[in-house]
Amino acid sequence: MTDREVIISWLRDYSIETWRRIAFTRSNSRGKIFEVTLTQNLVFQLYYQFRSRRLPFELWEARDEKSNGNDLEFAIETPRGYILAPCQAKIVKENLRYELNHTSAGNMQIESLIAYAKMHKAFPIYLLYNYSDDWKYNNNKWPNNYDELTSNGCSICSAQYLYEKYYHFDTKTGTHRWKTPTFQDLHPENALPLYLFVAILLQETILPFEQWRYYQLENDPHFYSYEELNILERWDNLTPLPRISGIEIKPEIDYVEVAFDDPVRPFNPRYRIIIPQKRRKTRILLVR
Repeated sequence: MTDREVIISWLRDYSIETWRRIAFTRSNSRGKIFEVTLTQNLVFQLYYQFRSRRLPFELWEARDEKSNGNDLEFAIETPRGYILAPCQAKIVKENLRYELNHTSAGNMQIESLIAYAKMHKAFPIYLLYNYSDDWKYNNNKWPNNYDELTSNGCSICSAQYLYEKYYHFDTKTGTHRWKTPTFQDLHPENALPLYLFVAILLQETILPFEQWRYYQLENDPHFYSYEELNILERWDNLTPLPRISGIEIKPEIDYVEVAFDDPVRPFNPRYRIIIPQKRRKTRILLVR
């Protein structure tokens, strides 16, 4: 298998495991599971996969102590360069609904996510952790294909789609209100399994579903080089390439700061997950 095929296979297996883990917890009346726990587990598993040399993922951690541990950023290498996908994680509740109406510092989290994506010409997404016990619906949408159903244990939905579809102005109260989406509202028509989302971007830059039109940005998305990913020098690589005699290899680029002038509180991810086309080669440094 190629590196790309191994990555996609692992993400699919991990999504199935997530579905089963939520199912196990929900089968216990005393069991509880939260998105922060699942996100921490995803981060650890990616780190472990790199350290054991099984997969070519990279994991970067933000230097900002105020970063949000439940917020992530994917950097996926397309044939044209890396695309950034800032991401907030949400777990489906036992009533099969997603609570998206969270605020932080008086601002909607989803608005902060979208503002961050616009600033970086990126794709704002939600990483959804899923389990559904609506077996009538499940069997109708995924007949005789339990693995395909459970591969939605980790799925991706456009934040812009959720914002425009489910956040509306209530003329009676004069305020904005959320219509809470359900698992059935989003799957399979309006959300992609995580492994499929990554597989598509590794091969091309166009997503196949109608709802992904909401990914259209004010400007064309920026395709980053590997060196550009750390241009703000705000990340520590937890999975660096081997180095010799304690000499760390850094790209020779000029670092710049970008001011965030949007009134919405900035999205501030704790981890960045790098998913390349293939393993980066170890760089050899000769010391004389």
